[in-house]
Amino acid sequence: MWTGRFLKLGVAFLTFAFSALLLVYLASILSPKIFGEEDGNCFLISPYTNVNYKVYGKVFEPTLTIPIATAEGFKSVEFLVDSGAVVSTVPKTIADKIYLGNYDSLERTVLRGFGGSESFGYSGTMKIRFSGERILEVPVVFSESDTTRAILGRKGFLEVLTTKLDHEGKHLCIIN
Repeated sequence: MWTGRFLKLGVAFLTFAFSALLLVYLASILSPKIFGEEDGNCFLISPYTNVNYKVYGKVFEPTLTIPIATAEGFKSVEFLVDSGAVVSTVPKTIADKIYLGNYDSLERTVLRGFGGSESFGYSGTMKIRFSGERILEVPVVFSESDTTRAILGRKGFLEVLTTKLDHEGKHLCIIN
């Protein structure tokens, strides 16, 4: 009688242990793919910027300072990396450095922001340079406003680069 119970208990324990080991093994194989990290190496790491909001307190912002091509060569610009933004945007002051104020070849467009607010801008492209000589041409809307924040959005940036927000390391990691 006791032997039968111990045998059932032993089988149940071995089944549980095997299932747990299998789950740990599968998690170790799949987690890099789930979190977008193929080999675990970041080719670019940018620490979070902390902003103090009156209502929310201190909140992190994933920012990235990278060189963009201007008429005078590459100049570093700080961007907010925003997965909620469809397209990258930059203020007129940066657009003037890229296009020297000549917007005739660019299409004028309406920007819609938070709460349905509207402003105007020009659709174009900008070239950003990563470590070394890697250049990425990104679609961008140049805002007519100088108060617009420089933002890197999904189109042409987040859709082609694997990124990870590392809450433990408090940084943005660009993997490929």
